[in-house]
Amino acid sequence: MHAVCTVVATYAAVSNPPHARKLGIISVLFSVIGIVISVVIVVILVAVTRTTDAEDDCSTHSYQGSCYEYKTHIGSLGSCTGVTSSDGYCYSHVCLQNIYGDSCYKYKTYVGPLGLCTGGIRSHDDYCYSTYCFDYRYRNSCYEYKEYVGISGNCTAVRSPDNYCYIIASCSDYIYLNACYKYREYVGYSGSCTDYTGVKGIKYCYYAACPGNEYGGYCYKHKRYIGSSGSCSGIRTSTGICYYDRYD
Repeated sequence: MHAVCTVVATYAAVSNPPHARKLGIISVLFSVIGIVISVVIVVILVAVTRTTDAEDDCSTHSYQGSCYEYKTHIGSLGSCTGVTSSDGYCYSHVCLQNIYGDSCYKYKTYVGPLGLCTGGIRSHDDYCYSTYCFDYRYRNSCYEYKEYVGISGNCTAVRSPDNYCYIIASCSDYIYLNACYKYREYVGYSGSCTDYTGVKGIKYCYYAACPGNEYGGYCYKHKRYIGSSGSCSGIRTSTGICYYDRYD
C-alpha cells in the first residue's frame, strides 16, 4: 500500500503538485496507522504471555492472572482483606491473623477433643479456625456461650477481666463433621442407616436422638414381649419386655 501510494504521488507531482501533496499525506497516515496497529498487537501478545507465565510460575494460588499466598473459604459472611471470588473464596497476599495450612482465618479458638467447631476447620491439635463468629467474640476467639460469674464464681473455660466466662459447646458423645450425636450405629463401608434420621459416615451412622426404643438411658433397635420365661439377648424388664440390639 505504501509503495503504491508513493508511486502515484510521484507521478501526480509532475502534472498536479497540490494533489501530489494530498496523496503524500494520505500515504504517511496509512503508515502511522499501520505502525500503531502493530504496536497494539505486540502489547496484547506480551500481556497475554506475561499472564500465562505468571499463572504457570505461581506455586500457591492463582486467581484472575495474579498469584496469592493464601486462599480461604469465607462464604457470604466472612471478611476478606484481599480479593473475593464469586464462589466465596478470599485470595490474599498477607495474613495478619491466624494461619492454618495455606488459609488465613480471623478466629482461632481452642476447643479441645470434645468441643464443637461450628462453621470452621478443626486442626489436629484441637483448635478451631474460622472466618466468622456466630456467637461471642473474645480475644480473636469465638465462643458459643457467655456467662457472668462474678468475682468469686467458678469458670472452667476462659474468664475475662470483667468476670465473664466464655464457654465452648462440648460433646460428650460422638462428633461427626463438627456436629454432636448421641448415638451411633456400625454399618460398615457399604451399609445403610437403619433409620432415615441417621447421618452416614464412613463406617457408622450417627443419630441425634434415639431412632428405636429407649430404656435405662440406652437406645435399642428392637423390643418384644417375652414374659417371665422367654430368652432375651439384651435387657429384660420386670414386665417381661426384652430390649436388644443396642446402639452405641
